[in-house]
Amino acid sequence: MTFETSFYKFAYLHELASMGVDTYERQDALIQQCRDEGRPFLAIMPLRHMFRCDVCGVQQGEAILHFEEPRRAGKTGVGEALWPSEFSFIEVNRSGMHASIAHGEPLPAAAQEFFASSSD
Repeated sequence: MTFETSFYKFAYLHELASMGVDTYERQDALIQQCRDEGRPFLAIMPLRHMFRCDVCGVQQGEAILHFEEPRRAGKTGVGEALWPSEFSFIEVNRSGMHASIAHGEPLPAAAQEFFASSSD
């Protein structure tokens, strides 16, 4: 199983929240609900700038992707988190995730460990 297939179990909260009135307030509520229910989730904070891939030329809005697994104890995140958590999480940039999925570039070691242990 590749690390890409481990993404499938994370609920994409930003997309669900954007169907409501206040996307960020709704996403925060969904984050708390997922934590309370022990459900893995992906929260996204779009940034104001774009990234352009030097390899394939794709251009997209940059974002911080926050993957979290509330059933896994122990903080595994590195640095300050957009959504502070006592649970296992990792934050990566959309540009880094694109480089990894589209072009086979390795993710940072902490992200590789997180997704490797998420596939169970």
